[in-house]
Amino acid sequence: ISTDLVRAKASSTSQDAIILAHFNAHPDTPYSPSDIHTLLFTSATPITSVRRSISSLTRAGHLIKLTRSEERRVGK
Repeated sequence: ISTDLVRAKASSTSQDAIILAHFNAHPDTPYSPSDIHTLLFTSATPITSVRRSISSLTRAGHLIKLTRSEERRVGK
């Protein structure tokens, strides 16, 4: 196994843990992937990486996807 692969796996695992801890600390607040990205990570972390973590946590049964969505203003 390459060193880069090991680092990437460790990074994604810790990212999952950070996101899960945030959701556990705020169980009654809905967050979008964009909300999580803004609140917990710098712009150096790709939004797709945050989406992957949320999807993985949802598939594993740690998060539940809400059926409703909220309209948000984007831009100005």
